[in-house]
Amino acid sequence: MIRKSLFVALLISFSGVGYADPPSVTSAGFQTVSDEVWDEAAVGRVLHTFAYGGQIRESTIEKLANMSPEEAIKKILTFKKSNRTISKPAKTDTAKLWKKTNGTLRGLGEFWSSDDPDNDVPEDRRYKYAVDESYVRVGELWLRAAVCRGLNPVRQKLGLWETNYHMAVNLDSSVNYQQMLTYYDDIMKSLGKSKRPYHQTLSIAATSAAVAQQYGHRNNLYIKGECKCNEDFAREYHQLFFGILGNYDPVYHEEITIKNTAKALTHMTVERIPDVGYADYVLFGTKYHYPGELDILYSLNNGKKALKRIQTLSQVAIYHEESRQNLPVIIVQGLADDQLSESDIAEIRAAWDSMAEKNLLAFLQAYAISTQFHDPSRVKYLSSLDRVTLINNQFILNNAEIERYSLNRYLSEEQAYPFYPTHDVFGGQTGTEAADSLDVFIHHYNLATDNNYVFLNVADDTWRKDWASVIPKKSTKQYEVDKVGEFLWKRFIGDGLKNYGTLERTYVNSLLATTLDFAYNVNSDEPDRVFTTEELETEPDLIALRTEFANQRMTLKGFGDPELQEANRRIGFAVSFIVGTPYIFAQEGR
Repeated sequence: MIRKSLFVALLISFSGVGYADPPSVTSAGFQTVSDEVWDEAAVGRVLHTFAYGGQIRESTIEKLANMSPEEAIKKILTFKKSNRTISKPAKTDTAKLWKKTNGTLRGLGEFWSSDDPDNDVPEDRRYKYAVDESYVRVGELWLRAAVCRGLNPVRQKLGLWETNYHMAVNLDSSVNYQQMLTYYDDIMKSLGKSKRPYHQTLSIAATSAAVAQQYGHRNNLYIKGECKCNEDFAREYHQLFFGILGNYDPVYHEEITIKNTAKALTHMTVERIPDVGYADYVLFGTKYHYPGELDILYSLNNGKKALKRIQTLSQVAIYHEESRQNLPVIIVQGLADDQLSESDIAEIRAAWDSMAEKNLLAFLQAYAISTQFHDPSRVKYLSSLDRVTLINNQFILNNAEIERYSLNRYLSEEQAYPFYPTHDVFGGQTGTEAADSLDVFIHHYNLATDNNYVFLNVADDTWRKDWASVIPKKSTKQYEVDKVGEFLWKRFIGDGLKNYGTLERTYVNSLLATTLDFAYNVNSDEPDRVFTTEELETEPDLIALRTEFANQRMTLKGFGDPELQEANRRIGFAVSFIVGTPYIFAQEGR
């Protein structure tokens, strides 16, 4: 078994309107890394930050690393429904989801709950993905989409951030399941159009039924010269969607911009449909909509309906001085860096300002190959949902395996279940909150130790775990233990072996070679002994044992079923150790 004392030692060590052509990757103003810096580890960092590590072959990572950063990033970061460069279907995957569905959560749910002969969801589990009823398990749909091969994990990552953090709405409020499903899909369909400027996506979100339901402005009416309105979304539209806090002129912002934005949001009706509930669309009326010109953000806003007004206002808002200062920082902090310096922030703002038309994809592509993103000072802590999805993505080897694992383990207990953001419209659990939470640490600690059986289940009457399907034989020297350990560390931690030191390597190799931790192999009477790096690197007996384990070859191919099961089980032990280290809680730069 894996001794808990190991994790204590490791924790201590860890603490030392019309579309323009889309902007090119390099036009977004960041300094691009050199070809020398753009290596396999750099590709891994991008994948771990924006794609939960991806579902990608090592050989593809090598090819991407051998391209120029500008060429490679266009293949890695897209918002399309499918990106088979980074989400490679397994040979056993029957459904070509990019052909069978339109890539939306609704379309995926229709397929996964169907009787299609290519549907690899077991019949007794298909009910979870039904979307034609009032109750829809939106979280289950997202969790499966995020790990399903043949789709695009970047799309799901961005969709989650937009709907659960940046422009969050909450199923614990009055928002219903169909509204949430449509909200997510409409945002991602918009972002999937690479030539569409970002403010148009923000307009789509701002005029959605989900947002109107969440904030209550579906009841805003202008009647006989009086605005019967609440100002909640009028305020948060500026603050949350665009980063405009009102510091530019607090009195004007509060007394003019906010109040007039509330008037712009009048007569946005969300119908109540008998026996169904509130609709997932908005009806924009004129009878109770403010009829005249409105002064908002020092611009004159006109429109016969709220839809036109918000479309026009969004184009103004994204170029407002506060939005230009704050929105790009919100994006980078939310997705990639919790420790931005003043110089980082200045560079981010300059990069955003350099884009004549704000395009989220081009901005993120440029950032992901920038010296700033790959700088050693960058640290991004993982939320519980990010951490669990990353582990699921790397441990599940084909789509038929998905239903064998609990994709949502501890997420509700850790207040991180998708579409129920713990801070309501201000977003879900953050990575820093997860890193600071004792409860989160205990849940994860128990998963990696006492409850690590989830990683050790390798066979039943109809199924076998097959790590040989993803572990390359050639680059691991015919499945040599030391090289298999390196492969697993890079797969789950994504740091290019930066933190794979002597201590980590020793314990991983021991588990791969024997299923037992290193201390037990040294002396079964002292199973809780904690070794120092100095001991492991200087004591002859320990060096000899470490070398013996490192040089062993694993029986992953060409052997009988018992041997294959044992080899796959040993990998499960090693994985539970790797994901139990503190490095799983954060991602770093170079």
